[in-house]
Amino acid sequence: MGEDGRRVFPIVCRRVPAPDEIAGDTRGRDVHLRNILRQAAQELLFLLAYRPLELNRLDEATLIAVRQVLDMNLPSPLDDY
Repeated sequence: MGEDGRRVFPIVCRRVPAPDEIAGDTRGRDVHLRNILRQAAQELLFLLAYRPLELNRLDEATLIAVRQVLDMNLPSPLDDY
C-alpha cells in the first residue's frame, strides 16, 4: 500500500450472487451492487480502525461524508461497532 504514491483500497469480496443469479428479483443488479457497497463499507471501517491517524488528516466535511457512507452501507449501525 502506498507504493509509488499509489493509495490502494482493496475490497475483499465474498461470493456475491451475480445479477442474473438472483431468482425472482427484477432488481438483481441493485442487489448485487448493494452487496459490493456493504463489503466496501466494511473494508473502509476496518482500514480506519487499524489506521486511526488517517482520520486526523481528514477535514470536517470529509469526516461527515465518511460517516454517511458507513451509515448507509454497513449491515449494522456504526455505533454497534
